[in-house]
Amino acid sequence: MRKGHVLPTATNGSNGGVDALRRVAAEASGVDISGDLLNGNGVGNGRKVIPLGNGREYVVRQICGLDDVEFLRRAVEAQLVVCLYGPPGTGKTTMVEAALGTDRVITQEFSEGTQVEDLVGTFFPAPGSGWEWGDGSLTRAIREEKVWFGDDITQGDPKTQSRVFPALDSRRRLTLNEHGGEVVEAGEGFGAVIAYNPNLPGTTFSEALASRCAIHVYVGFDPLTARRLGVDPDIVTAAKAMNEAFQAADPLAAVEEGVAEVTTWAPQLRELLAFKRVEEVFDRYTAACNLLGVCPEESRAALHEKLEGYVSGGVDLNVLRVE
Repeated sequence: MRKGHVLPTATNGSNGGVDALRRVAAEASGVDISGDLLNGNGVGNGRKVIPLGNGREYVVRQICGLDDVEFLRRAVEAQLVVCLYGPPGTGKTTMVEAALGTDRVITQEFSEGTQVEDLVGTFFPAPGSGWEWGDGSLTRAIREEKVWFGDDITQGDPKTQSRVFPALDSRRRLTLNEHGGEVVEAGEGFGAVIAYNPNLPGTTFSEALASRCAIHVYVGFDPLTARRLGVDPDIVTAAKAMNEAFQAADPLAAVEEGVAEVTTWAPQLRELLAFKRVEEVFDRYTAACNLLGVCPEESRAALHEKLEGYVSGGVDLNVLRVE
């Protein structure tokens, strides 16, 4: 929020029309309104909150006027493969958990070490019986009619990724060549969601994979959720400004010669929650210096400017270091 610009909270209860008018006025003047100023309950814009395990909670967002969790449920129930993409730490994985529940989802976390057998299955030694077949994550999801979630799928080898294609397209089946050619057909309850970070260096989101996803949803920075979770408004404002610069930046600027300052990274909810925790344990200055160290070096100058302007009050910052 711009310093010196705060809209007063209504004292007689705001209705939807009043809220809408206040938003139009705020946008026209360039003022950002925090959701808790609108309804006084800290949820932000009247958003629903879904409790998750371990004391966590998910603040519901919107997709084309529909709650994001409801949107995701409808898509999966209609057997539409959903692709969630955006920077890490924006809530893609948490959205899937909140929308579908952990009991209904079988998650495959992709990495460079993910193998085909992790998806389809393999034989493993069993005491007293020689070798025994064990289903992989995708095979299990198809057999049990659950939702398969391929998290960070582009971090996996393209050959490994391609093994999911028959299950995600109109065939909706998986042929287990490793298990005597068994064909596993998907039932009505099987669904698939994938997620990836489009800015991750060295990874590729192939056209073949993209074409098998009927719905593509960008999941970006959400300042209202950060405020709801107790992150200091000043660091949220700095992060919002950084994210706006990040989204507007030329993705090739980082490799061009002579570019002194680029924005190839911006703090997301994960980094802001870490900032909050470090501030609680130490102090605000330490938290700001720590965030500066988390930031990739090529974007550090841009973040330094935002932190000095909104967080440190002009006090110079540097990365944490032992001296």
